[in-house]
This record gives sequence, C-alpha cells and structure tokens, in this order.
Amino acid sequence: MGVKEIGLLLGVPRRQITLLVEQGIINPSFGTHGRGTARLFSAIEIADVYIALDMKSVGISPLRIRGYIISEKSEYMGPIVQLKVDREEALRHIICLIEETN
Repeated sequence: MGVKEIGLLLGVPRRQITLLVEQGIINPSFGTHGRGTARLFSAIEIADVYIALDMKSVGISPLRIRGYIISEKSEYMGPIVQLKVDREEALRHIICLIEETN
C-alpha cells in the first residue's frame, strides 16, 4: 500500500506519513530505491505508522518514537505514556480497515 492509500485509510495527510519516513521512524520495505520510486508499506509497517502517529499526537519526540518502533517492545517507553494501541492491536485494526475497503 502506498502513502496516498495509507493517508486515506488512516484519515491523515500524506505529508505526515512522508515526514515519518524522512525522519527515519518508518522505513518502507518496498520501492525505496531511486528517485521517483513509490514507497510501498507492508501491513506491519502500516501498523507502525498508526502507532507512530498516536505517539506523535501525545507529544513524544521523533527520536523516542523511532526507538520504540525499532525495538518493537512496549516496555521501551515504560510508564511515560499510555498509548491508545499496542502493535498487535494496531495490526488487527489495519487489517480490518483494509478488508473493509476491498
């Protein structure tokens, strides 16, 4: 799924997603080589976008978000913040949204 589709799926501007990529928070696994190549994201990476946007909305710094996404461990953040979703819940949510659009 591309940036535009993810933006529509999650109801956020495309720029928020591309900013996550530019900051190194999310690294799409498909189509990232060469200028003008579309960035394509797996379901897990879409769940990471969802989580990263949630963390960003409560004021967590890009560096901390990146560390959390890379570590894939909810204990990385400790008691600092209560996230709305965990990684598995986010993935289930993304899969449901994708199924609804098909």
